[in-house]
Amino acid sequence: MARIAARTKQLIAVVVGVAGAERFYVGSGGCDVLDHGCKDDPKSERLIGAVHVGNNGVLSWPAGFEPVDAGGVPSWLVTDGACTWAALHDTDMVAGVRHDDRGLALEASAPSGGKTPLYMELSPDGSHMFVANYDAPDDATNSSGASVAVFSRRGGGCGLEFA
Repeated sequence: MARIAARTKQLIAVVVGVAGAERFYVGSGGCDVLDHGCKDDPKSERLIGAVHVGNNGVLSWPAGFEPVDAGGVPSWLVTDGACTWAALHDTDMVAGVRHDDRGLALEASAPSGGKTPLYMELSPDGSHMFVANYDAPDDATNSSGASVAVFSRRGGGCGLEFA
């Protein structure tokens, strides 16, 4: 929780100008090279949590929205409606987290279609997810290049399957 709080404070400059109260979803991530005071904590580095930003810019943790273990380090998040997806760069997976009035729950995870997923983008109509992998399966023996994998939403939920 402390890791999420520290990372969330970095977002204040971005969200203070938002009109009205908002809820954001954040990944705790790991330590960056320039973050000299950071100490690795493998358990907390895998968390996705909710943060409420009030009209006055004050951050709070919504009641009942305990962070969930994404199954890997969430390096990029995309949110749409009741789903937040995470690129888990340390496990070569993507994860789908459902959020509603009851809180957060890991709904599904799937292979990223390559190695080291670092970026995701949802199509404008919300039907497909594009995942950029830093490394890719170029052929059976070499994984030295990048790739993009395309997924469709499984059953309209938070799960993803290769398109």
